[in-house]
Amino acid sequence: MKKILLLLIASYLISCSNDDSTTTNQAPANFTVTTEIINNDVTIFWTEATDPEGEQVTYEVILNSESISIDQESTSYQIDDLSYDTTYEGSIIARDVDGLTTTSDFSFSIGEKNNTPPTIELLGIDNGEVIQQFTDITLTWKGMDQENDPLIYTVRIGPSPGSLQQKAFNYTEENYTIDYLTTGETYYWQISVFDGLVRTDSEIKGFKVYEKVFEGDYEINNPQEMEIFDNEGYTQITGNFSLIDYTDTNSDGLQSLNKIGGNLIIRRTNLPDLKGFKNLEIMEGDLLISKNNFISNLEGLERIKKIDNGLFILRNELLSDLKGIENIAFTMDGHVSFIENSSLSNMSILEKIRTINGYLWIQGNQITNLEFPNLEEVNGEIFDNVYHQIGIKIVINGKLKKIQMPALTKASRIEIRSNILLTEVTMNSIATIENELLISSNGNLTTINGFQNLIGNSTNFSLEINGNQKLENIMLPSIHTIDKILIEQNEKLATIQLNNLENVTTSFSILNNEILEDYCSLASYAVNALEEQKEIITEGNLYNPTTAMIATREGCKL
Repeated sequence: MKKILLLLIASYLISCSNDDSTTTNQAPANFTVTTEIINNDVTIFWTEATDPEGEQVTYEVILNSESISIDQESTSYQIDDLSYDTTYEGSIIARDVDGLTTTSDFSFSIGEKNNTPPTIELLGIDNGEVIQQFTDITLTWKGMDQENDPLIYTVRIGPSPGSLQQKAFNYTEENYTIDYLTTGETYYWQISVFDGLVRTDSEIKGFKVYEKVFEGDYEINNPQEMEIFDNEGYTQITGNFSLIDYTDTNSDGLQSLNKIGGNLIIRRTNLPDLKGFKNLEIMEGDLLISKNNFISNLEGLERIKKIDNGLFILRNELLSDLKGIENIAFTMDGHVSFIENSSLSNMSILEKIRTINGYLWIQGNQITNLEFPNLEEVNGEIFDNVYHQIGIKIVINGKLKKIQMPALTKASRIEIRSNILLTEVTMNSIATIENELLISSNGNLTTINGFQNLIGNSTNFSLEINGNQKLENIMLPSIHTIDKILIEQNEKLATIQLNNLENVTTSFSILNNEILEDYCSLASYAVNALEEQKEIITEGNLYNPTTAMIATREGCKL
């Protein structure tokens, strides 16, 4: 009977534990399905089912209970030669990479075949034409129907005849303006006309967007050089493009610029915005914006979807938010730096970034909350000009109160220093820091408890916590392997939680923490240290026991 009772209690505790768990992943969002029927052919269209975590979504098409397409990424599917005078039912299943699904149903009927198909003629742009613009490009056509039925059109454009993308549906005009295309590229277009019963597809025509290339680096320093650039109409710079010491406030002369093969450097200008760059789409180097005293945001850079190298935003006095770079990709392949932008208080636009393959350096800004909710890895092992490793470096942000990176699992290094109002650090998912965790001189930080899963399983990993005036508790319960530890000059430190610590390779020092008297969480490690002839050095604290005293547990606290 006693064993049965214990089993029931254990089962109840496991059930409670499972009830307390939460699901962090969510299924794709709801979406809608429409159909276009032409004779006995049907095209099924659906809106994109976005995933809350930004994961890739694929689709499965079900028709009359039969799966007819799986794992497709496009949002349309065409079925030909269906039976006339028949009703069909089906569904689209959106599935994320973790297998969570969202379903939307549809139905349609194929009528009788009794209609003369409409006809269509493409008028312009001509096949093979090179057009001398890449914005506001107009396509024209003419549709005709023998029964004079109202006509609607579908507009398709793409980089090849086999990959046309729908741009307009149920469209009634006989012209369509494309606001923007990439220079130097060839595009193909096709119009479908529908009279309510039958669809007719036009021929496919192709055209090329002009490109004017400047080979090498290009720099503009004054309005006269800006006028020359405007008159030349360059669409591509193969090297670096620099706007430096430019005193005018107008950058409209840059609107032809579409591609930069190197870095974009904007330094010491009087520009109030970056709207002259509104057609810049492709940039293969760094984006460096520094010492521009009048820029308040980054509007004008919206077309840039990927920065191939680094993002450096430095010492722009009036820059208050990062609006304008909201379309950059989930992965940053270079370094990311926001340094001494004395008005920068909002960095929320960067919340979707998942991976930074360089360093992340945030210093001297006016942000109060630093949130990267989707950032998973910062991999850069880079040294600054005095050979200090950077990794994640968050220092001297005078108004910063909270650092929240809940999805971060791995970093090359983390430095959190001299943020005088900082009270909270949340990095609960991080397991590995390859080099160093340094938390120093954060005057209002009372507890280090945001690293609950940090194991520190690198032999190069070191921990330094010093000069945090109000720090009362250090809770790093999962660390088991580390190269060295220094805990120093934390005036109010009373508790250290390193319960799972097993191995310190080089040194372990606890120095000059005025009220520290309890070392009992280190007792298990102290036993290992004695066996390996290592010491926990304690000096200048309220209580300074030897390693042997800590190991006995009787002398681990005052």
